[in-house]
Amino acid sequence: MFLVAFMLVVTAASIRNPTYGVIAVLPLIALVMFLILPRVSWPILLVGIVAFIPSSTYGLTDGQARRTLYNLGTGQLPISPFELGIEALAALLLFTAPKTLVRRVGPGLEFSFLAAIYLVHVLVAVASGSPMFDALTGNGGRLIVLAAASYTVVSTTLTNWSQLRTFFSSVAWMGIPLAIFGLSRFFLGQGDPANPYQNYSGIALRLTYFEAAYAVVLAFSFYWFASKAVEKGAGSLHSRLQNAACSGLCFLTILLSFRRTNWLSLIVGMMLIYLLVRDRRSRFLGAISVAVAIVAVISLSAQRQLGPVQDRISFSVAAERDQRTREVQLALREIRKHPLGLGPLGYYSGSPGLGWPAPPSIVHNAPVWLGLKTGVPGMALLVLIPAHCMWLVRDASRRQKRFTPQPYGAVLAGLSGFWITNMLYGTPLLEARLAVLFGVWAAACFRFPLLACRGAIGQSESQQEIHG
Repeated sequence: MFLVAFMLVVTAASIRNPTYGVIAVLPLIALVMFLILPRVSWPILLVGIVAFIPSSTYGLTDGQARRTLYNLGTGQLPISPFELGIEALAALLLFTAPKTLVRRVGPGLEFSFLAAIYLVHVLVAVASGSPMFDALTGNGGRLIVLAAASYTVVSTTLTNWSQLRTFFSSVAWMGIPLAIFGLSRFFLGQGDPANPYQNYSGIALRLTYFEAAYAVVLAFSFYWFASKAVEKGAGSLHSRLQNAACSGLCFLTILLSFRRTNWLSLIVGMMLIYLLVRDRRSRFLGAISVAVAIVAVISLSAQRQLGPVQDRISFSVAAERDQRTREVQLALREIRKHPLGLGPLGYYSGSPGLGWPAPPSIVHNAPVWLGLKTGVPGMALLVLIPAHCMWLVRDASRRQKRFTPQPYGAVLAGLSGFWITNMLYGTPLLEARLAVLFGVWAAACFRFPLLACRGAIGQSESQQEIHG
């Protein structure tokens, strides 16, 4: 009902302009495709779209600037057709899901958190006297609804162990063409054209991929193939070497993105694998990978030409030397003054040295960014999502003794590191691709323990897969 209500709000806000008639067509298109494709193909198709189609124009020069799938139509519509299509699909999948699925399991706690966060956005908009249209903007929290819709697409389609396995393996193989393409243009061409270091700062440095969404998909593949390479009974030596080579390609592609958040995410993700996953091979993989990643980051940091590594990867960088730290400091000052939020756009008193327009509203820290708009309640709800997801992975890995959670648990635990780092030092809920991937990851964390441990859905098939 939450997604349907949101679509009705968008339609009501758009009815005054005939151009917005496309809104009525999109659900019909989704309905036709829904009748043709099997349910399990939808989450795979969703991840495939965001894995291969870029969204950000940051880092491009004026001559390279482009319109993307994710903001196409927003000049005429209050919401992009891509987002509305995903939300319509989520509503269809939810309403046609087996009744036992919805009755016994529900949409999931993380979905409730996301819905509550957006509800707080709307309430703050009403209380502050802001226009309701502000809550439909990207900075107004609209992409939180996209994350909730993506969560619904995954949680209502992966209803047995076989489907979860198909989904994981399909997404993992998406990282291989990404890695091959990224490394090819890095070594044979000029690298990613969206390169702010070269285009904006004049630093002669090539990148594989700058956009964070690529790193999330590549990390998924890296953790999957690395776990398969050391998995008990993984097959022949040739199979293990193939998995090791695939994981190495993805690992190298992430390292050559030359992004601090990606490097930190790798290290944090591997540490979480060691801490959350009970399997000894996963813990060995995590420990060895942390050491390798730290050595690689230290050596590559010199090429990035941005100062000593300890100054660049530490969160204690002095405020005058780190723009993002200054952002967080100024935003937290506003949150102390307004603990219930400033409004859906979250403008705060900035500083000319930050380089943002006045008054600024962007903070490279997701909880603080939400705190500006929704206050302390929104911050708390957002922090609960990754915390609960990590608890689910730990629960599945430690309570089921008959089933080795590798590589599923390793993938979900490793990706937790990416989301923690991006939330603390990025803008995951301001980018459409990251919002989709965040919802997909949360839903996979929700489904994994249910299918692996509790057998609440597809009991017979789940047990067959576990014992087989």
